[in-house]
Amino acid sequence: MLPRILYRNHCHRQKTSNGRSQRAATTTVRRVVRVSQNYMVKYGWLVEPIEGENMLYVHEKTTRIRIPRVYAIYCEKGRDWRGIDRTCTFIVMEYIDGQNLAAVWGKTLNYEGKTSVIAQLRDAFDELRSLAPPSPTYFGSIRNRQLRDGMFLTEEKGVRSSNGPFQTEDELTEALIQKMESAEYGEFPADMAAYYRRVVPRVLRSGDGRPVFSHSDLQNKNVMLQPDGKVVIVDWATAGWYPVY
Repeated sequence: MLPRILYRNHCHRQKTSNGRSQRAATTTVRRVVRVSQNYMVKYGWLVEPIEGENMLYVHEKTTRIRIPRVYAIYCEKGRDWRGIDRTCTFIVMEYIDGQNLAAVWGKTLNYEGKTSVIAQLRDAFDELRSLAPPSPTYFGSIRNRQLRDGMFLTEEKGVRSSNGPFQTEDELTEALIQKMESAEYGEFPADMAAYYRRVVPRVLRSGDGRPVFSHSDLQNKNVMLQPDGKVVIVDWATAGWYPVY
């Protein structure tokens, strides 16, 4: 059961270093703050409730994947410094003690430690990719929502939404091509656009068209290594069902 998303009409206030109060929802794009020994909060304009919901979903459906436990998700409506209406999302979650792989890989982590990390990640992602989609050919986020990966999202006016959800792999590939052809990628020469339209459907082909649940932002800064050697995976904002590649 996913938590109800709470909306408030005021902005959260926090104390700054000079003792003054400021509106967090109007000043922060994305931030993670430890608020006690056991809790931390991720919040900002670019934080979305689906990140916390993805974490709850994975926690409920899997047994071998370690992620921070989510305790609350809520949103506050406010305005940024330009007077534009914004919604600031707050995700209250478990504080994870440790360092990310970017800080230890190739520096303090020895061969045995690296081998352990690789084995844990392999086990975690085998289980993650086994999570069944809502339908055999569904490509999208949980609860029938759009994919959040930047390869699909578009802010360009007049361009058809290209972030799904998609019912076939061919639809997803077409959306990728449309994004490449959009103005957000700059002025694309006509011959290059034609090349991508001809080649991408052949190259990005998984074979059986089967979607798998993916983290979609696996990089060393999103893998935490705890003092006991256990691996915790964070930042689930763009997770969803994608092609196997």
